[in-house]
Amino acid sequence: MTKQEALNIVLNCSKIYHKNLENRNVIFIYQKEYNKYDYIETNFFPHNFLHLTGLNLIKNRIKSSVDFYNLCLRNNLSTADFEFKYNGTTQKKLEILSSIMQIDKKARIIGDYNSQKVYLSTEKLIGSVNMCLGFIKENNYYIANTALKEDIRNIVEEQGRIVLILKKNIKDKEYSEIIYKSKNIDNTKVEDIFNKSKINSKIDLPH
Repeated sequence: MTKQEALNIVLNCSKIYHKNLENRNVIFIYQKEYNKYDYIETNFFPHNFLHLTGLNLIKNRIKSSVDFYNLCLRNNLSTADFEFKYNGTTQKKLEILSSIMQIDKKARIIGDYNSQKVYLSTEKLIGSVNMCLGFIKENNYYIANTALKEDIRNIVEEQGRIVLILKKNIKDKEYSEIIYKSKNIDNTKVEDIFNKSKINSKIDLPH
């Protein structure tokens, strides 16, 4: 992958992140065992985007991760502003970055990170057999801190099957948008599963 190819991916993905994830809460509800559910509630902020790209910034004109993100959105980032990491992880992240930008639509498995990789520090993993997103907990929410080109089944302690994904703007008090529900869940079961998961947030779905 050339730096120009990397730049094109990052610029394109910043627009998807802005439209789909920036300043959103996404709840991933998963089944632990029969009729028992758990969840994680996530935040996606402008400063999180840089971590997902795997780029090393050359800080002659980029002062922060938010500055980097805004340059991407304005198409003002250049190949002179970044380098690839020496260990090859940047290219791998960029290969799956467009899928990561749609994690709310593509995630099917969740689990606790099994600490298999020496240099990876994260807590929860959400994704599929092709890619996953790592999260760490800050206050009461999980924040994305890494993107991985990995089969999630190989790096979690125990798999949980995601059955519902809901999204809202951070400023909204209630979840009103269903992004994904598994095939065995009809609309009448969504609110029941939401309540069984003991989520602190509220739900307000059209009936």
